[in-house]
Amino acid sequence: MFRKILDTPNVQQVLTELDISIGDNLTLFDSLDVDGSRTLDVSELVNGLMKLRTGAEKNNIVATLLTTRSTQKIVEALEPMVEEDHARILEMHQTMSKLESAISLRTQGVHGPTNDKTSRSVGTAQAPCELEKRIYEL
Repeated sequence: MFRKILDTPNVQQVLTELDISIGDNLTLFDSLDVDGSRTLDVSELVNGLMKLRTGAEKNNIVATLLTTRSTQKIVEALEPMVEEDHARILEMHQTMSKLESAISLRTQGVHGPTNDKTSRSVGTAQAPCELEKRIYEL
């Protein structure tokens, strides 16, 4: 659609009068679409065309806009990866908390107070079973 509009004689005449060389239509569109929405609103079009009209600075502006666009795409591509890593870290933290709890139960069962052989063997026997249950829950 953008290319069709640029190719119309009236638009070509206005751009020539404004001393705006359109060169590559796609590059021009990317330069004007500063928010990356793949659409142009009136303010993007007017502001972009005014910047392209500045003569010697035009190349620097276009280069800056394209670099910004490229950086924006890279950041957008990284966002899902960061969210995925964050979810994995939270999951690992939960697992570590469960393991710490299970180890604490095991430690309490082995080192808990005992007065005779019966209570010692019962205390020791119950702790591993409880530990196994907690580990299987993970």
